[in-house]
Amino acid sequence: MKVLHRLLLATMVLSLAMNFASCSGDDDSRVEHGKKKFVMPDSTFCEVTVAFAPGQLGDKGYADNVMEGINKLSYYDNDNDSVGLDVHFISPTSLRSLSNSIRDWALNSSIPYADGNYRRRLLVLTEPFMFPMVSPLTVLNETDEVLLLKANEDDVITVAEENEMGNRVYGLNISAARSIRRFCRFMEEEIVRKKERFNRDVLNKPLNYQRLYDSELIVYRDSVYETLVEELGESNVSVSDISSEMAEGLYKKDFGNTVAEYAYMMAGLARTIYNRMNIGFYVIDLGSGNSGWDYWLMGISQDEDIYQTLFIDSSESPLFHRYYIKREFGDALVEWCVNWAKQEKGTMPRFTLKYGDAYCIDNLPVAEEY
Repeated sequence: MKVLHRLLLATMVLSLAMNFASCSGDDDSRVEHGKKKFVMPDSTFCEVTVAFAPGQLGDKGYADNVMEGINKLSYYDNDNDSVGLDVHFISPTSLRSLSNSIRDWALNSSIPYADGNYRRRLLVLTEPFMFPMVSPLTVLNETDEVLLLKANEDDVITVAEENEMGNRVYGLNISAARSIRRFCRFMEEEIVRKKERFNRDVLNKPLNYQRLYDSELIVYRDSVYETLVEELGESNVSVSDISSEMAEGLYKKDFGNTVAEYAYMMAGLARTIYNRMNIGFYVIDLGSGNSGWDYWLMGISQDEDIYQTLFIDSSESPLFHRYYIKREFGDALVEWCVNWAKQEKGTMPRFTLKYGDAYCIDNLPVAEEY
């Protein structure tokens, strides 16, 4: 039995060795100090690392959309012209964990499965409040570059100048202005429909706009507020910032409950306000907290006389009285990173703004295009 066992073991080892040899050409490996290590072609020496906000993956919205892009990028192969990217992501439990993970990324540029360091590296920051986290990274290499999502050109200039990174900082954003204008047309048409069907004089002013992060933490660069003000007037747009830096976007500012719990309660309160005051429209941008509002809407039928909700950076849902704007950051990120990998360091455009049907979609049933 011992002899048979040894023969089987030897056979397995030989088989594994042959398989390894068949998958690794002479150009892809070398013997060093008695150990076989990979030497990857230069085209594969690029890395993209995407940093998410704490607790936002699984939001069925913006973060998940970016993750879809990461998955596409991981398997991307443009015919025979592979861009050869290693793609990683950071999903922290807290802002402190996020900051530490970004610092660890900056300190370690080595390839985990091969000799040497990555030829080029890209750090993608998915929220504006992360932008200042670049400043403590005094160990950035000349081959390290940074892409800021949801940014404007001023953000790019500031981060580049503060960190003496020259043309190695970029910005990528998608405007929601077109869909917000469509929402304003939808409100006007819905007011007429409510009057005809329920004899109710529904109001779109003041419009309640609820956002996740407070203005002390970030300045929103999505054109949502600015477009609403253009359409309705500044005095008619009421903005509520729900969470703070200390609450890490997961809890209310006063830590009384989670953002999702708050959203559920507010959705119920909105119904009471609608019945008493006829205020009929809400714009919601609470990240993973949007799920709370959705849970409340589960009990509402299609024919019920109730307010209408617009979710920012959300996705399709079978629920009624619920509309969404989806900015395709995942696809935009794939497109941008593929171009980045094929170009030389520091040659990508400083700032890229996407807009139109290909990058910003919605399900608003308006009669005309705007």
